[in-house]
Amino acid sequence: LYPHPQWNYVFGLASYKRRVGVSSLFRYMKTNKQKALERFIKTASHEVGHMFSIAHCTNAVCLMNGVNSLVEADPIPNRLCSVCMNKLSWNLKLDNKARFMALMGYFHQNQMLSDYKVTAKDLCLLENNCK
Repeated sequence: LYPHPQWNYVFGLASYKRRVGVSSLFRYMKTNKQKALERFIKTASHEVGHMFSIAHCTNAVCLMNGVNSLVEADPIPNRLCSVCMNKLSWNLKLDNKARFMALMGYFHQNQMLSDYKVTAKDLCLLENNCK
């Protein structure tokens, strides 16, 4: 994806105003299927965040951080910080517990263990039930 002639490629792009987005698998296919899936889900989720009017985040670790390379993108977990999560929840009137449980099911089914663990911790914090 090359949105402007002067830009390097991008992994995805979304419009706040039109609420549409696009993500590309092309640059992820040079790795194994599992890693490609993890990267694509992060990119698509990030672009969907933009479609719901969430801007790039400046918090230390958030799915909505702006990234310019796989080296920057890979360490970021597939999760929103609490500020961006509150924005998404308000925008969509989400049931966060149900969302976290659905995400955990998906991550477990697709063997995305690190994302499963982070989401389980988020659920634990939401329920004030951490050990």
